[in-house]
Amino acid sequence: MKNQNQNQNQNQNKKTHTNQNTHKASPVLENIINTRLGTIHIADNDIFDFNDGLVGFPNKTKFTLTDVPGIPADQRYGLLQSLEENALSFIVHYPVLDEVQQNAVLLNVQKMVGDASITKDEIGFAHLVLLSNGEAGTSNVSFVTDAPLVFLSKTQEAWQMINGG
Repeated sequence: MKNQNQNQNQNQNKKTHTNQNTHKASPVLENIINTRLGTIHIADNDIFDFNDGLVGFPNKTKFTLTDVPGIPADQRYGLLQSLEENALSFIVHYPVLDEVQQNAVLLNVQKMVGDASITKDEIGFAHLVLLSNGEAGTSNVSFVTDAPLVFLSKTQEAWQMINGG
């Protein structure tokens, strides 16, 4: 039974992160843009405002969170694409958070926003994925776990939480 509950939590967590739901009454609008990683479809409920920008990109505040072209949608990866500069995009990874981690993120977001009615289902969580070329043509992949991204579907806001807080 425990494994079944864990699988259900993981599937719910994955859905929360890959399909950001909102409570907007307006219909979803489809847009298509060409990015450096390919053509992507953007829905208005996948657009987030990073009011403080991202580390290294403080003036870029409007991003969409969507599937990565060429990677199956059931994988735990997404694309964080700038809507202000088509060449600016990041691969993100949706980690599986246990109950304690989910509650910690929830409390942090509730405190930051000043809204205790926010639920876990309204919060998405991701790590930036960095790809670099190493010696002799090898590729290195790292996850930015000390500056996670948090998405609040209720308000379409997002943050990069430096040092996890």
